[in-house]
Amino acid sequence: MPRNGSGVMSIPNVLVTGTPITVEPHNSNNTDIASEVTNSLALDGQSQMSGQFKAAAGTVGTPGITFGSDLDTGLYRIGGDNVGVACAGAKVLDIGTSGLGVTGTLSASGALSAASLAITADLPITEGGTGQSTATAAFNALSPVTTRGDIITRDASNNIRLAIGAADTLLKSDGTDLSYGKIAAANVTDGVLTHAKLASAVTATQANMEAASATDVFVPPGRQHFHPGHPKAGGNLNGTGTPAFRSGDYGMGAVTDNGTGLYTVAFDTAFADTNYWLTGWGRLDIDSTIHMGALTANSTGTKAAGSISVKSFSVGGGSAGADVDLSEMGMSFWGDYA
Repeated sequence: MPRNGSGVMSIPNVLVTGTPITVEPHNSNNTDIASEVTNSLALDGQSQMSGQFKAAAGTVGTPGITFGSDLDTGLYRIGGDNVGVACAGAKVLDIGTSGLGVTGTLSASGALSAASLAITADLPITEGGTGQSTATAAFNALSPVTTRGDIITRDASNNIRLAIGAADTLLKSDGTDLSYGKIAAANVTDGVLTHAKLASAVTATQANMEAASATDVFVPPGRQHFHPGHPKAGGNLNGTGTPAFRSGDYGMGAVTDNGTGLYTVAFDTAFADTNYWLTGWGRLDIDSTIHMGALTANSTGTKAAGSISVKSFSVGGGSAGADVDLSEMGMSFWGDYA
């Protein structure tokens, strides 16, 4: 008869001593033995299992499935639904319902692919990772920059740090590499410079303008009036009533009324000395005929670095030569500012 499901086999026919042995029970026993021998696993590998192979649970030191010449290496049962792989009596794989655990280094000679690969520990840079678990932290870990304002650039072989430049410098290229620098006269050769703070060496100073000889500097609006050929002050004075300059005057200060046709005009900025000069004109309209007026320096007045006395008079009509308050007196001043 076959095994009973627990691996126990019984002889179907019991032969009794002193009784004749008949062919039928003897052959039945031998047939049953032959059948169970055939149903056993051949050591030389001729046969294969047709059912489950039930091994001992074993331990990490003595695995349930092992090798004749290496008894501490093989498979063992760690617990329910949990199988371990031991090597030299130590666990190297832990296979359970939650996944695969590896003790030691995992290496692969081919591509590693999976529908879902979860790594619970941050892979260090030395093993191809970043050691970080967020995108910003990962980029910071790999970035060569160290200081606020630094940028990453490429040299002949690597991505490197380019330190932040000094204040008021610009990023420039020599056609191969990047660097910071200031704009100098020799560097501005073509193209459009829409806005920049120019270095002091290329901006005209007051001394440059007064010398009027430099040809390699820029003249900003705040320096132009220092040129000897440029007026330092001027305006259109209304000498009637309360005398005052009309809007649009340049560099003219307060006006003092010293009597008919007599005025002292002050400058916003004083001259270096009294060697400055002026030109002027006047216009008088006293009736239907326009009478011309004239403007001149007042011979009895003062000429100072910060102010000058002027005089207006009529040059036509019945009042020719008389001092008059003119409604329009234009004047311009040249000289050296202090």
